[in-house]
Amino acid sequence: MTEAELTILKGKAIQQKDVRSLLELADYSCQEKDYKNAFNYTFQASLANSKDAYRKLGYFYEKGIGVEIDYKQAKIYYEKAAQINDNRAKYNLGLLYLNGLGVEKDENKAFNLIFESAENFEPSAIKALSVMYLNGIGTIKDENKYHECLIKLEDLGETDIYYALGYDCYVGRGTEMDFKESLNYFLLGSSEGDDRCDYMIGTFYANGIVVEKDHNKAVFYFNRSALKENVKSMYNLAVYYELGVYVPKDLEKAMYWYEKAAEKGFNKAKERLENLKNNCN
Repeated sequence: MTEAELTILKGKAIQQKDVRSLLELADYSCQEKDYKNAFNYTFQASLANSKDAYRKLGYFYEKGIGVEIDYKQAKIYYEKAAQINDNRAKYNLGLLYLNGLGVEKDENKAFNLIFESAENFEPSAIKALSVMYLNGIGTIKDENKYHECLIKLEDLGETDIYYALGYDCYVGRGTEMDFKESLNYFLLGSSEGDDRCDYMIGTFYANGIVVEKDHNKAVFYFNRSALKENVKSMYNLAVYYELGVYVPKDLEKAMYWYEKAAEKGFNKAKERLENLKNNCN
């Protein structure tokens, strides 16, 4: 933002008390790490009964941005925004009840608030709702509704749910078991850089699940996944190199991947690493 543009924006915000300009100035102040002024501009906007300003003030109080952390004040401002049908505020308020921050912990109330926000297509709320259905938090455990939440997220263009959708189809969680559909989701997740999806694709090719066995492709996907710190793929590669399965035997590479997996607390890798070292001595 140029100095001239900033001067004009401040004029609208401060002199005219224009809500949109005040909030834009608050966002700019956050970018400049001027959090105290960001809070002050947002507070000025809230005087015009702005739901966006109320929600942002709640967030500032919750996270301690430009002001001391105060969960009770966060609750007050989230409630003000929620009363004007701000869906994100309902979601944030639900999280306060879920975690007992500034309020007595109430999973049922948390579920109701998050459900209401999710019904209005708030992605973060739908994600939270899926977890609540999966684990029976504030509601009865329901894997079908969990899966339905994931489908809604997919329809909204969310891309970080492909692994979960693929896994559901792989094991029949909340939907029918369908290996082909599972692989399709894992391929989508792989294109988004999800190491878990790479690992699963490697498993499909290693075992010939709805595809012809192709150990070169299995190694390719395990290697790609391992380079993204996936511990299961690290372990698989280590075993392959130790035994010379699908790749030329290479004990140095085997030890490397066992060590990487062991550093992440993978006990099988620790055991095989120790055995390999003993056998090499």
